[in-house]
Amino acid sequence: MENEHLNPSRLVSKGRIKALFSEEGDILYLDIDGSIYEGIGDTVPVPIWRLRRLRLKDIPNEVFIEPVERIQENIVYTLRYSPTLFFDVKVSNSVVLIELNEWAQTWESYIGFYAYMEALSTTLEEAEEAGFVRDLYEEFSDDAYTVSFIIDIPGEMTVLKALKVVKRILAEIERVARYRAAVLAYREARKIIKRSRGYGSEDMFLMDLEKIYRIFDDHSPR
Repeated sequence: MENEHLNPSRLVSKGRIKALFSEEGDILYLDIDGSIYEGIGDTVPVPIWRLRRLRLKDIPNEVFIEPVERIQENIVYTLRYSPTLFFDVKVSNSVVLIELNEWAQTWESYIGFYAYMEALSTTLEEAEEAGFVRDLYEEFSDDAYTVSFIIDIPGEMTVLKALKVVKRILAEIERVARYRAAVLAYREARKIIKRSRGYGSEDMFLMDLEKIYRIFDDHSPR
């Protein structure tokens, strides 16, 4: 039997943008004013300079564009929206999708990974309840935290202006989460200090080590 779908690809066009989708729904390529960009799954990385004067409402509903710093020799150089967290920001028609994947093994902040992610989760849930973000999805595992959510942005806004707004929103979310995480860490530190008062001094530490040596070897290394 002949395949009825001789051309499984689907073309979506809106204004300055044309997008070719595969049968599975992935974006094969995106055409912006004649410049072609290859898709990665359901997203297309596009250099931010190419998105100047492009409004959110000009993007087809099914298309998500990830503004990036540049694409050089098939290497995508992403934009940073936070000094601590690695947000992925993707724009579409009147919406901005935020995604975050953080791993405990690569976490570098003095504030612990689990305290920080717990505080971030609480902050995002409050933002969703108040209507500032929507479609919040979170997943915790033993060593990772994954989250995604949507911020609604007026379609008349340009992509560049929308990114500035989103960056400020993310900075505020992170500021509150960082403070709350610091409070959690401080409370835990106070408990430890209270239980171990006096044991942090160098003299006490060395005396305790010497006692251990005497118990097991009946002599001290000194």
